[in-house]
Amino acid sequence: MGLSGLEPRYSIFPEGIEEEDVPCVAVPLKNGYTESISTLYSIRENALTLTRTLFHRLIQYTFLMTQDRTSATLWPQEKVSNEGWVTAYCDGGSRGNPGPAGYGVFLQNADGKTVGELSEYLGKKTNNFAEYSGLLAALDYAIQQGIPKLKVVADSELMVKQIKGQYKVNSPELRPLYEEAKRRIGKLEAFQIQHVLRGKNQQADRLANQAMDKGMGRSAAPASSPAGEKPQTLRGFVKGGVIHLVEGELPDGVFVRITRDPGAPGSRS
Repeated sequence: MGLSGLEPRYSIFPEGIEEEDVPCVAVPLKNGYTESISTLYSIRENALTLTRTLFHRLIQYTFLMTQDRTSATLWPQEKVSNEGWVTAYCDGGSRGNPGPAGYGVFLQNADGKTVGELSEYLGKKTNNFAEYSGLLAALDYAIQQGIPKLKVVADSELMVKQIKGQYKVNSPELRPLYEEAKRRIGKLEAFQIQHVLRGKNQQADRLANQAMDKGMGRSAAPASSPAGEKPQTLRGFVKGGVIHLVEGELPDGVFVRITRDPGAPGSRS
């Protein structure tokens, strides 16, 4: 007796169609019933159809990748326009923290053209206060000039993450500045803020230093010493990363050049 003769059995075919009319083989199941191989054939055919469809889609996608990378995407997204965006590079500094402080803001449009330069001396303030002051100045400029979309680039990780909501603002000095920044941001159509390393924020850093120099009553450091003035040599030692003079003194804000003395005690060759 073949497999088709096993009992009990059931039929998967509509009424009026005999199982003998369809070529199939019955397979015994663990529960004592039999299942028609035609059912397995049907499942297999559906799976093969789906596999072929997905394969052809993958071939089409691969072809697009080799022809046009901009359109080769499984989930197309709407292109974001740079129209109307202005980038504000912001920086703030304090010589002493707290000490003589200032900020600088360098603004460019989407084409890389300079839109404006802002800087201001703030008096004796902390570095974080100066960073927030630069952000507020950039936001105020955008509002006053009717700039709808502003992207701020800053090297203050603290300020950037506070504005993004990733860090809490616990400082009583910074809280009012933070609240005012959020209020001004709300007046813009769109706003972004990005953290970068200091080396990628040189224009704003230059403006911030100019503001501090001006506030301290001196110009930028000259490339060389004035005619007739000889360089002054002072001796000192380093402890904990800080240079301590053992003779003479230097005024605040002066630029110095450090020369290591290989013959001094404690020096390494």
